[in-house]
Parts: sequence; C-alpha cells; structure tokens
Amino acid sequence: MNLYLNLLILFLFTFLVACKGTKQITIHDSDRPIVIDGSLSEWDTGATSLNDSDEIRYFVTRKDNYLYVFVDVRSIYKDQSIRQMGMTIYLSNS
Repeated sequence: MNLYLNLLILFLFTFLVACKGTKQITIHDSDRPIVIDGSLSEWDTGATSLNDSDEIRYFVTRKDNYLYVFVDVRSIYKDQSIRQMGMTIYLSNS
C-alpha cells in the first residue's frame, strides 16, 4: 500500500512540474521565402528565437499563411526523451 502511495505522489509531482502553463509570444513575419531543409541559415535567428537553452531551442516564423517551427535539440538526453515520448506543440489564436 505504501509503495502505491509513493508512486502516486511521484506521478503527481512529475505531472505538476511538467505543466508549466502557457506563454504568449509574438511571431516574426519573414520577408523572404523559408526553405525547409533542416538548416537555420536563412532564418533571422535573433528575431525568431523563442528561447535559448542548453537542451533545446525553438524558432518560429510566419510567411504568408504558413507557420514554420524549427526545433533545435542540443541535448542527447532531451533528444532521446522526445524520440521515446514524442513532443506536442499547442497552437491557439487567442
């Protein structure tokens, strides 16, 4: 019984830590075509960066009616976690 209670507490703690809430951002409008080639060479990385961490970086830009998201995974541990459990990106117009 005590083991199940400890596992439940661990699960709830992990769930609450993972739920960081939402963040409202402003998307950069690109004035040049975006080439989908896995390279950031044609991206304005200063204007499109959403975060800069040692594990993962997100870049977002918009061209016409299209939204482009570039995810740069820098940590092998984060990469392995994403490959095993997946990654979800939520989009909202509010």
